[in-house]
This record gives sequence, C-alpha cells and structure tokens, in this order.
Amino acid sequence: MQLIAKKSGLELMYTKKAKKALTLEYIFYQFQIYKHPVITPILNLLYKIIPLKLKRIPIYLTIGEMNVVLKNINS
Repeated sequence: MQLIAKKSGLELMYTKKAKKALTLEYIFYQFQIYKHPVITPILNLLYKIIPLKLKRIPIYLTIGEMNVVLKNINS
C-alpha cells in the first residue's frame, strides 16, 4: 500500500482493518446466492430457529476491507 501511495504522489498516513456491520439475515441471503457445501446447510438450520429480532442485529466483522488515509505530498 505504501509503495502504491508513493508512486501516486501520496503519503500513507493511516491504515486499519475496516469492520462491516452485517446481519444474520444478510449473511443468510448471501449464502443462498453463493452456496458453500458446509456453511449453507448450517445457516439454513440456524435461520429456521433464530427469532427475526436476532436476525436483524448487526454483527461487526472484518471481512478483508480496510480504511486508508492518504496525504498529497505535493501540496
């Protein structure tokens, strides 16, 4: 990241793993579209027994995204 920033005339000031708020409802929906042989059946079972209120509570996860702050070196 630092090399890319420097080549672009920027200075890397800050990086941090980004947390994303996901609900069980959303996760379930994603695994219906992008099925996984182990996870999808487990989620299908859990989805039937978990109350709707709990399915809508946000769960904060790091899933590979990041927050980056860059500074323009030239100004």
